[in-house]
Amino acid sequence: HADMVHSVCFSPCSDTDLVVSGSDDETVKVWESKHSIEPVTLHGHRGSVYSAAFSPDGSMLATGSTDSTIKIWSTSTWEEIKTLHLGTVTSKGGTGGEESGRRGSSTSSTD
Repeated sequence: HADMVHSVCFSPCSDTDLVVSGSDDETVKVWESKHSIEPVTLHGHRGSVYSAAFSPDGSMLATGSTDSTIKIWSTSTWEEIKTLHLGTVTSKGGTGGEESGRRGSSTSSTD
């Protein structure tokens, strides 16, 4: 990343060693934690990426950004599947369930 990292998550799949990070540089990087190879870089957000989470089966990755979008990515191809457009992005995290970000009042979807 070329800027500050705000989010990191591990793949839930036991047969992979993937770690995903989101940054102020508007990118998401997919790292293989056991290998020293160049990460896959996902482009598409137009703001800092503050959240990333895998689906329970590891087949999809969701990323949230200050550009008021959530992007859904396929983990088999790393291509964008869908973009959800929000008023603003809200994410819940931490051990206390505190909220970060601002709440949006509308949601729309594009495929």
